[in-house]
Amino acid sequence: MLAAAARSRGYDVPVAARLAAVRRTLADPLPEVRGLRAARERLASVGEDVVARRERVERLGGQVAALREAGAVDADVVDAHGTAIAALTDAETEVIAATETYDRLRREARAVRDERERRLRLADEERRLTREREAALVARIRPSYERARRAVPGGSWRDVLALARVSRVRAPLVLAGGPFDRAARAAACLDAPVVLVTARV
Repeated sequence: MLAAAARSRGYDVPVAARLAAVRRTLADPLPEVRGLRAARERLASVGEDVVARRERVERLGGQVAALREAGAVDADVVDAHGTAIAALTDAETEVIAATETYDRLRREARAVRDERERRLRLADEERRLTREREAALVARIRPSYERARRAVPGGSWRDVLALARVSRVRAPLVLAGGPFDRAARAAACLDAPVVLVTARV
């Protein structure tokens, strides 16, 4: 309550600026990485396709070589070999693209994990800074509070009245019962507008 009273009076402490910066960072949305699993599956799929197409190219290439050694020519086999080479080239291009996509998404996912860990550390720092700020604010206002305790009537109301006296309030304080018999006297003591409520019998 003392820290809240200090804030109502606009008191500032050095740690408040760092706390505000940490809270702004924590309020920023954490980026999401989507499609990493799909990219990994895509890379595996096109990788298998390349292996299969490479085997077909090698098989057809062996047939073409055997035909040439035998002095024979089979246009269908030669065409199939050429088509297989072109398909293999396309598949290898897809592997390159899939690898680049997967690597990029992995880097992004790693960066998000690092950022998440950093924010966990920042959350710890926020709690620590909050405690430091509250303690510093209390230390700032405590002398005024102790003086206020000596300035208000004693009894069970003293601490509450002292807190009201050191706080800056916009709306009138509403007092029901208590040590004051007139609103003007209460307002003068508490340095704030007061509405005094008396019980009716």
